Amino acid sequence: MKVAVVGGGINGVMSAWALALKGYSVDLFERGRLMAATSSASTKLLHGGLRYLEHGQVKLVREALHERRWWLMRAPHLAKPLQIWLPVYKESRRPRWTIWCGLKLYDRLAGQAVLLQSCRNQLLA
Repeated sequence: MKVAVVGGGINGVMSAWALALKGYSVDLFERGRLMAATSSASTKLLHGGLRYLEHGQVKLVREALHERRWWLMRAPHLAKPLQIWLPVYKESRRPRWTIWCGLKLYDRLAGQAVLLQSCRNQLLA
């Protein structure tokens, strides 16, 4: 069976991919670059839901980390790790130790200590 998918945003690309994996012949139509205009308000970052830990949404964080891992393994040409600096100010409403504990939990959920490797010294200084 042949299927046409119109729109090369995240939903179109993933729908086309899922259909192709199931053996369908898929044509994907996009007027510009794939995923170029997915959302003008979005950072287009594949994140692991770090901010959801603060609200105790551990299941959501695990799901986001699983999805991020999937993208990094299956589509390395579309996703790559990016180092981000997380500033912590003296006037912040969260003390350094709280942020450090959150990142430690996040790394546990991710199954690797990627985040803390680069910021452990700054947080504990």
